[in-house]
Amino acid sequence: MKWLSSPTIANSLKLGGGTAIGQIVVIATTPIITRQYSPAALGLVSVFMAFVSFGAMAVGLRFDSAIPSAETEEDADYLLATTVLLSIPVAIIACIVMAMLILGRLLSYELLPLWSILPAFLILISTGTFTAFRFWHVRAANFSLISKALVSQGFARALIPVAVGIINTSWLGLLCGEIGGRIFGIARLFAGAQGRMREVVRRSNYPIFVEVIKKYKKMPLILLPSSMIDALSSAIPFPIISHFYGIEAAGLFMLSQRIVTIPAALISGSVADVFHNRISEIQRDTPEEMLAFTVKAAKKLFQAALLIYIPMAILAPFLEKIIFGSKWVGVGSIIAMLAPALIAGVVSSPISRILIVINRVERKLWYDFANLILSVASLTAAYYLGGSFMWAMAAYSLAQTAIYSFYFLVIRYTVA
Repeated sequence: MKWLSSPTIANSLKLGGGTAIGQIVVIATTPIITRQYSPAALGLVSVFMAFVSFGAMAVGLRFDSAIPSAETEEDADYLLATTVLLSIPVAIIACIVMAMLILGRLLSYELLPLWSILPAFLILISTGTFTAFRFWHVRAANFSLISKALVSQGFARALIPVAVGIINTSWLGLLCGEIGGRIFGIARLFAGAQGRMREVVRRSNYPIFVEVIKKYKKMPLILLPSSMIDALSSAIPFPIISHFYGIEAAGLFMLSQRIVTIPAALISGSVADVFHNRISEIQRDTPEEMLAFTVKAAKKLFQAALLIYIPMAILAPFLEKIIFGSKWVGVGSIIAMLAPALIAGVVSSPISRILIVINRVERKLWYDFANLILSVASLTAAYYLGGSFMWAMAAYSLAQTAIYSFYFLVIRYTVA
C-alpha cells in the first residue's frame, strides 16, 4: 500500500492549505509586530501563554481526543458535548491557580497584572471548544471547513495585534490577537456542527453521558496526565528563561519559537488530523497494515522537515536584523539551534496519534516524563553552570532532539 492514498493527499492539502494561508499572514505581519512591540512585551505574552497553553490541555479532560475514533456517531456527539460543558468549571479552577502564581510571585508571574486571569478564562474556554469541534469535524472528514477555520484564526491572530499596535504597543495588543484568533476559529467550526449539537441538546440523557464517560475513561485517567505533562514541558521554558535570564530573553525565545513552529504547524497540524482519520480506518479494516503505514508516514515527514529546516537554519542568523529589526538580535541564532529539535518533532508528533487509536495512551507517559525532566534540567543546568542564554538554548535544543527521537522509537515499538 502506498504511504498516502489519493483521498489522504487531498485532505492533507486541504488542511495544509488552510494552515499555510493563516501562517503566511502571521509571517507577513511579523516584521511589523517586531517593530511595534518590544521583546519585553512579547516576553510577558510568553509567560502568560505558557500557563494558558498548559491549562488548555485540561479544560475538556481530553475527552476530545477520543472523538475521531469513537465507536459510534452518538458517542462522538456526546464526547463533544461533554468536552464543551467541562471547559467552564475547569477553566475557573485554572484561573484560580494562575491568580495564586501571580500573588505568590512565582516564576516571574508577578510581572502579570491580576486582571490577566480574565483573558486567560476566555482563552481557556475558547481553546478547549475549538479543539473539540476540530476533532469532531476530523471524524466527519470535514477538512475543508477545518481549513477555513484555520484561515480565519490565522488572519485574526496576525492582523489584530497590528491594528491594536497602532494605538497601544503594550502586550495587550498581542493578547487581543490570541483571543480573537480562537473566537474566529470557533465561529467557523460551530457553524458546521450546530444542527447536530441542537439534536444532542434535545435528546440529552444523563445516563448516556455517564455511560460515554465510563467507556472513554482512559482519556482523563491516562491521556490527561500525559497531555498535562507534555504541555508543561512545552510551557515551562518560558517562565524559567524569564526567571533566569530576564523577560526580554523570554521574548526572544518566544519569537524564535513562533517562527520555527510555523512550518511544523503547517506539516504536523494538517498531517496529524488526516493521519488520525486514516489510521482509524486502517485499524478497523486492515490492522496488519498499520506499522507499514506509520513508518512510511514518518519517512515522508522527515524528508519534508529537512527541506524546510536546513535552509532556515543556514539563513536565519544572516537575515534576523533585516526581517525583525535591531531589537531582536539573537533570534536567528536561536532559530538555527532549534532546527534539529523541530525536525525530530515534525516526524514524531503527527504519528503519535496512533497511540490514541490503538488505545495505548499510557505509553505516551514515557515520553512526557522524560521530556519534562530534560526540558527543565537542560535550562537549569546551563544557568547554574554559568552558561549564557545562548548556551542554554543550545542545551535545550539538544535535549529536545534526543527526546523526540526517543518518542519515535516508543511509537514504532508500540505499533510493532
